[in-house]
Amino acid sequence: MPRTYKAKLGAKRRRQYCQGRLAEAIAAVQSGMTQRAAAREFRVPRGTLQDKVRGKHRKTLGGQCVFTDAEETVIAQNIAVLGDWGFPLTILELRLMVRAYLEARGRTVSKFNNNTPGEIWITNFIRRRRDIISQRHCQNICRKRAEISPDCVDQYFNNLATTIRDV
Repeated sequence: MPRTYKAKLGAKRRRQYCQGRLAEAIAAVQSGMTQRAAAREFRVPRGTLQDKVRGKHRKTLGGQCVFTDAEETVIAQNIAVLGDWGFPLTILELRLMVRAYLEARGRTVSKFNNNTPGEIWITNFIRRRRDIISQRHCQNICRKRAEISPDCVDQYFNNLATTIRDV
């Protein structure tokens, strides 16, 4: 089961403003407004505004992703193609595929044990890419039934109509 973050009672709350207001405040500071006035006008913390203007803390809050957004999208699309071809991957196969990808690139990820992602990483990966892939339970359907196309169904009903016409 993946870990889900629950804030502790009394913990510091973060980001009580939207990114749009922060972007507007940064643009106002760059156009000549003082940081203090921009922070007050756009209701953004002055320290945050000051850090963003100076270019500090560019990374996102929390742990950083192992792959770039483009790499994760390509991996998810390849998984979807394999599923469309009739060869869906299990979680173990997906873990081994990611390991092979890292070894082919010559990368070593210290977060992964033996350069193999854990089940929690896989679950979070599927959650991040749920628009492309999803986890499903296996259905017992033979390959011949899965290969039936809409043209084949139309042909069957046309043949059935001609067969029972005089009955």
